[in-house]
Amino acid sequence: MYKLSRDYKKLFNLIEKGAEIAAWADYRSINKEKPLRDICSVKRWKPYQINIGSRGISYGDVYPFESEEGPEIDVFIQHCESANLEWIDPT
Repeated sequence: MYKLSRDYKKLFNLIEKGAEIAAWADYRSINKEKPLRDICSVKRWKPYQINIGSRGISYGDVYPFESEEGPEIDVFIQHCESANLEWIDPT
């Protein structure tokens, strides 16, 4: 089994240092009560450019225009919560 985490601050710290992390996100499906889950990756390219996705599907990307919405970590956490993201803690 993998140890899954919802510690989004720790996740941000890892990707800020260049790590690419495997995660699970809710896939928007017809069944709202039980969404499907999809494996995805979380990677930060540069400030306010974070990709949370898989196979061309975005589950919560952070874009430069969102810098007006607040600190990058806060915007990132909002996207993680919206996707119900759980990530595989490599430690």
